[in-house]
Amino acid sequence: RALETADVMVIGTPAYYDSISAQLKLVIDRSNCLVEMITLPDGKVEFKPRIAKKKEGIFI
Repeated sequence: RALETADVMVIGTPAYYDSISAQLKLVIDRSNCLVEMITLPDGKVEFKPRIAKKKEGIFI
């Protein structure tokens, strides 16, 4: 519910070996359920957000 009502999402994480932390990678991977993948009849793939309100975000 917090993601649905938030206007902006700011996430901070330390950078290890020029990459994000494993914990943030897990959050990003787990958020894939917020987007529905639709395969069109011509074989192309389209992604439809499950949350109607467009979100702004930044990674620090």
